[in-house]
Amino acid sequence: MINKLVAGIVAYREKRGGTEWFVIKTAESSGWELPKMDARRGESSVRAGIRMMDEIGESARVLEEAGRATVSTTSIGESVVHMLIFFLAWRITEGMVAIREVEGKWIPY
Repeated sequence: MINKLVAGIVAYREKRGGTEWFVIKTAESSGWELPKMDARRGESSVRAGIRMMDEIGESARVLEEAGRATVSTTSIGESVVHMLIFFLAWRITEGMVAIREVEGKWIPY
C-alpha cells in the first residue's frame, strides 16, 4: 500500500553550447538533488511537480513521465511506502519570487 506520493521534476533548458539541468540543495540535504515534493491529498503528481518549481522561483511545463520507483522507509518504527514519480519538464520562465528556502542552480550536461 502506497502511503505517500512524491513528484519530482527533471527540468532542462537549452543554452548556447548545450543543455542545462536544474538541481536544488535544501537545508536538510547534504548535496545537490532533483527537485521533488509530496503531493497533497487529491493533488495529481504532475500538479505537485509544477507547484514545486513554482515555489522555488522557476516555472516549468511537464512534457512526459521520466520514471517511477517505490521506496520504503521507516519512520518512528513504522514502514512508510513512497511512490516517486519523476517528470521531464521544460523551463518556461525564471526569476519568479521564490517561496521555499532552497538553493537552486542550472548545471551543464
